[in-house]
Amino acid sequence: MLHVGFQIRDVSLALDKYLTQLAIKHDAENLDGPQGAVLFFLHTHRGVEIVQKHIEQFLSIQKSAASGLIKRMEKNGFISVQPHPNDKRYKLIAITELGEQKYETIIDFLATTEDLITDGISSQDLALFKKVLQKIKENVCSIEHQE
Repeated sequence: MLHVGFQIRDVSLALDKYLTQLAIKHDAENLDGPQGAVLFFLHTHRGVEIVQKHIEQFLSIQKSAASGLIKRMEKNGFISVQPHPNDKRYKLIAITELGEQKYETIIDFLATTEDLITDGISSQDLALFKKVLQKIKENVCSIEHQE
């Protein structure tokens, strides 16, 4: 029997592979990672002024990584970037209509995936699994902070 860490890694790799294949099939390539997460963030924060710093914090990434990500997403037409009307140091980031369409595609195939991967698992077992997984995450985070 594999150690828990290896099992989590194996499941994560298998799920990542499946989601990548599904994303390609649904013309949503590159949206199963950070770009998809940004679309989710922007969709759920519609009407709120979002600047790069918010995305950096949401994804826990550095300024340079966020800058590159935002440039790629703007080039792909998923987001718009406009100067902040009150503070020229900042740029407002918003989801575009194409970004919304891609977001809906992602949500649809994530819902399908959720149904497939939880098939045959009772709601009680799933709740327990989520609780245990959260505890493992907390344990890992506490180890990171100790070093």
